[in-house]
Amino acid sequence: MANKNLLKFVVLLVAILVATVFVLPFSAQSVAYADEALAFGGKEYNELWYYNTLNIEEAKQVIATWDLARVTQPVVIACIDTGITQTHELFDGVLTRNADGELLGYNAYEATHGGVKDKVNIADELDNHGTKVAGVMAMLIKELGLQDYIKIYPIKASHIGANKKGEQVSLIDVSDAKNAIEWAISDKVNASVINLSLSALDENPSNPTAWKTDDDLKYLLSKANQTAVVVAAAGNNKTDSANYISYPAAHEEVIGVMGLASSKTELYSTSNYGNHYDMVAPAEEVYTATSGKSVYGNLNGTSASCAFVSVAAALLKLRYMVEGKFSVQNGIQ
Repeated sequence: MANKNLLKFVVLLVAILVATVFVLPFSAQSVAYADEALAFGGKEYNELWYYNTLNIEEAKQVIATWDLARVTQPVVIACIDTGITQTHELFDGVLTRNADGELLGYNAYEATHGGVKDKVNIADELDNHGTKVAGVMAMLIKELGLQDYIKIYPIKASHIGANKKGEQVSLIDVSDAKNAIEWAISDKVNASVINLSLSALDENPSNPTAWKTDDDLKYLLSKANQTAVVVAAAGNNKTDSANYISYPAAHEEVIGVMGLASSKTELYSTSNYGNHYDMVAPAEEVYTATSGKSVYGNLNGTSASCAFVSVAAALLKLRYMVEGKFSVQNGIQ
């Protein structure tokens, strides 16, 4: 609860990254910082429509005042999703590794249902959703020059199944999400932020979704909230929460994120909305990794919005570490 209320106060509407400005004053005249945007796939970050919306220049200036030498362990964002294309160039230096330099990750689905034990499968096998979500975070982390201080830990919780139309899609069940959350907050990871770019609309009052009713899930979210900020996508059903509510975004322990359109004055066309969710972040034409080693494209929807807020939460935790108010012991280099 404390984490949720604090982040609500600091991260105001769409000005996600201005959190660092509000809580740590600076003198722009006396600060030197890397003010040139980086290029990703031939496109500079400051060309993106949300660059100014996120107040990235101000955030850079504030970060330049931080004594990052005080940070002994990185802030870890657990990305619970469909896996990741770990060979993409965007993830160089941003993913978690152990002391021997080995890539870390976890497959919550295989752990629950059985599977390969000698090598963890975190490959993004179908629609690259996890790669896109993690790419949004990685690109922003790199643009801020914080890849040594904020890391992404990929947790694959999905399996391939069929939707109502019989099409193959990536699915995440509540049981696997619970396993993923439990792993994220264990001493194996000690994640400070948990990103859940997933949603389930509670459309049937007589048979509510398990994402709403599962007591073990609610318990794990409460437990996670003691040490981590949990962020979830509001979903993309164009639905008012006064009618139908999306979970896990609507749970009290979770920061629920709606989507902002590129017009900057209205919600993205498919975003769910309503007072059961907490804030808004960019959701339209969000530039990110897609597949292969150096392929880029756009991600639309509240999954992207969720990723921005997760980085904002990590920034807040990083500031606490600089001020000596927060520490982590995660064994990640």
